[in-house]
Amino acid sequence: MSSYRLTSHASFSIYGVGLKTALVLEALGKDLQPERVFTYEVSGEHPSTLERLRHAAKDRCHVLRRGEIPPIPGTDLTFTIGWQFRLESFDSLVVLHDSLLPKFRGFAPTVSALIMGDTELGVTAIRPISELDAGPILSQHSVAIAHPLKVQQAFQLLAPCYVNCIRESVRKFGHPSFLGVPQQSLGATYSIWRDETDLEINWYTSAEQIARFVAAVSYPYSGARTMCDGRRIIVDDVEVLADLPFVNRTPGKIWQRKSEHQVDVLCGTGMLRITSARNEDGSAFTFQHVRRRLGSRG
Repeated sequence: MSSYRLTSHASFSIYGVGLKTALVLEALGKDLQPERVFTYEVSGEHPSTLERLRHAAKDRCHVLRRGEIPPIPGTDLTFTIGWQFRLESFDSLVVLHDSLLPKFRGFAPTVSALIMGDTELGVTAIRPISELDAGPILSQHSVAIAHPLKVQQAFQLLAPCYVNCIRESVRKFGHPSFLGVPQQSLGATYSIWRDETDLEINWYTSAEQIARFVAAVSYPYSGARTMCDGRRIIVDDVEVLADLPFVNRTPGKIWQRKSEHQVDVLCGTGMLRITSARNEDGSAFTFQHVRRRLGSRG
């Protein structure tokens, strides 16, 4: 580790991607600004998020090709937000991880927390080590939430947590406290990466879990998917309903059609109403029949 020097005005750069980084840049005060911002377009996020990030970073933004070796920024500190590649040779690197470590080490932790129904989200600033997300903690901040909560709203609530972690890390730079506090691995949990297959709705789970899932993979992600009439549709909004005592419950079957755009669907437990769905081209999907089974055989 490099030697420490006392400073009250440590300069820093941000290597970050996606809506999380854009919201953090928008939330930073005038007294806490990065000298340089590096980013790249994230597969699976809406293209507009890159433009929003570039606008928030202004002329400090450098857009890299995915996989391109990033330059060393020449600042005292480097923060990463959602960065998916190792920055091996960087001194004074701080990883900003959107979970309350040691919980949800790994990938897409906020999405996992929303799907599981956690009532608290958070951000942890760590010094990286060889083991993923297991480094010593510099700062940690949390926020209480209620469900269902769309992931965009979750990232908005987390932005001040990121800012607080950046501020505290900058303040600790040059002090022995920048070594951080060793992270406890006892009770650690892990969140694995997600791809397009993980966007499929599992109608055999509960209505409440499906509602959380739909919210968790909404914008800036590409949305929850299911099949209907041989076509893949994207479900944007749902509402949990009071259940009925079906003697032959079959998850995924439509119970009734409330309108051409709204249907009630049986789940593993409970029922929910699809209130907004669209085709893959973005046009509104029309439910034309009741006798349909949603899902892989839809």
